[in-house]
Amino acid sequence: MPMTITYEVMVGEPIHPDQDVRSRMREVALSDCEYGCKIYADPKSSVRVLAHNKTYGCRKGLGR
Repeated sequence: MPMTITYEVMVGEPIHPDQDVRSRMREVALSDCEYGCKIYADPKSSVRVLAHNKTYGCRKGLGR
């Protein structure tokens, strides 16, 4: 069964607006993004975030 993603963030965006939540996020899986961007989860909630990252070559959200 596929993992439910709460939302996704583009390259350069913070993984979550709240610093406390950001500090709790843990990598839980690789996404279906062709660059292998990661999915992060907050262990205290059901929030799952697909975070695109230019480190892996992804340019999603850069407008190019």
